[in-house]
Amino acid sequence: MIEYFDRGAIVTSSLCAEVMKKMRNEIRKKRQGKLEKVLLFHQDNASAHRSAIAVAAIRDAGFEILKHSPYSLSLAPSNFFLFPRLKENVKEQRFEDNAAVVAAVQEFLGAQDEEFFKKIILSYKKFILKVYYNKCDYVEK
Repeated sequence: MIEYFDRGAIVTSSLCAEVMKKMRNEIRKKRQGKLEKVLLFHQDNASAHRSAIAVAAIRDAGFEILKHSPYSLSLAPSNFFLFPRLKENVKEQRFEDNAAVVAAVQEFLGAQDEEFFKKIILSYKKFILKVYYNKCDYVEK
């Protein structure tokens, strides 16, 4: 599931809660009764994401929230693993409008095979375990 927002849109706790509900519904549709384990959820440390409303929505959706290391700023999954690859793909391109940006992102993601996403998830898992074994203290990439 990918959620796009207009340029300048403000991400509020209510918006985060709405996206959590959509994500849970998408996962339920895709997994169709195969969802037996608790899903772990990790996000960046933005205040809208940490608000009581957003945290309640995350838990209501059935996710277990992974603790965020207060000193490791680069732990946001998308920032740490996906965005660098996406940015490399679109560097030096000029986009006429938001629709062109969305199209470029969709084209990039659609061109990736399952192995691409598996590598990202495994790299992220390895890094999170490093943080965990370091007792959530700061670690370098």
